[in-house]
Amino acid sequence: MPSGRKNEFILNVYPIHLYSRQILFTMNFHILIFLLFFGPVVCAQSINTNAAPQTNSNMNINQSESLEEQAIDTVSFNKDQEKREESIQQKKQTEKLKDLNTTSTYGYTVETTQQLQQVSGLFTATRQQASTQRTQRTPNTAQQQQMNQYVQLLSQAAPESFEFHYYTYIAGNYNMALIDHLFKAEKLRPENSDVHIQLAAFHLISQNFEEAKKYLKKLHANGRINENMVLYGKDVLRSVPENGCAITHGFEDNFGTVYAQLFMNERTDITIVSLDFLQSESYQSTLKNKGFTLPNSATIDVAYLTNFCALNSAKKLGISLTVPKEYLIPIQQNLYVAGLIMEYHPDGCTGNFERNEELWNNTLSVSIVKNSRDKARSLSANYLPMLLLLRKEYQGRGQQEEVKKIDAALDQIAVQCGKYEQVQSIKASY
Repeated sequence: MPSGRKNEFILNVYPIHLYSRQILFTMNFHILIFLLFFGPVVCAQSINTNAAPQTNSNMNINQSESLEEQAIDTVSFNKDQEKREESIQQKKQTEKLKDLNTTSTYGYTVETTQQLQQVSGLFTATRQQASTQRTQRTPNTAQQQQMNQYVQLLSQAAPESFEFHYYTYIAGNYNMALIDHLFKAEKLRPENSDVHIQLAAFHLISQNFEEAKKYLKKLHANGRINENMVLYGKDVLRSVPENGCAITHGFEDNFGTVYAQLFMNERTDITIVSLDFLQSESYQSTLKNKGFTLPNSATIDVAYLTNFCALNSAKKLGISLTVPKEYLIPIQQNLYVAGLIMEYHPDGCTGNFERNEELWNNTLSVSIVKNSRDKARSLSANYLPMLLLLRKEYQGRGQQEEVKKIDAALDQIAVQCGKYEQVQSIKASY
């Protein structure tokens, strides 16, 4: 699409102050649709939580501000709000921890079911805060200290409990030296699906795929990995260029793609890089052995992904659409929608229309769009950016029959994921 047409559409969709319009002439149309209207729709969570995925609700841009300024303000506001909420939660948790320590001092222990549940709840709340951060996968300093405190309390009061062994491993953020604790947790609760998730992750990080498959089978059997996740994972893999790399963010996209590769032999030429697993030094070593260059940082965050992409630009990188938009803003000029990923092009590209057309018409199975239910309704929304780009191009070419076909798919998905009015508004703007 010619640059002028892209910019004209941008201004029509989002009229802003004349002074700010010049900034938009450098914006990438692909990332603009994604950041402004969708996302991401689903942000995959850390593999040790059951928390519902966050969605992006900050879509409105003040007319007196540029898109770039608004993006920065939004991220800053979110960070400040997160800090305030974390501070409040940490104070509450610290008070509860003091209460527990006090009861232990006076002869009570946390071995009782009620007290173990209380410590578990405190740990889980902190871990969930860490795993749902929109700007980093690594727990921040305060969160890590809180988790370490809870583990220490358990070590003193119930050192042989399931909770102590399981949370000791979780607090290590894929520290392979702590694996014996996870094995002991499995012996105590052999059917616990959270343990199965962690063991599957451990064996994937260790490149022991046969052992990993044993636990992946269990997760599939008990529904933690469901069919729609796998179907979505297949389409993520099919979106990546040949011999490329799929960068995933959390449970849904990472385990869905891995399961599709290991059990369905889907796109085995693709290297899956999990931002979650990158917290592990062992995983980092494996990637280095595969020829990746890694940033010199112990924190997996927005800056880490930016540097990772720059250092590995020749690897045909594709970033899953489940990655939070905060990660994408710094590299937006280099990202182009291709199916269910954002392709990273260090020097830019002329557009991905032909590639998206081929993906939609011939390559992607689109199964969760045709039979969407439960969480798949949210995952299916990640097909929208590709479809809107195709519709815009078909409209410009006067291919009305193709526009009608795309409209039918857009409307179906928009209804499923609760974005019907939003999609209609975008369609009406050009």
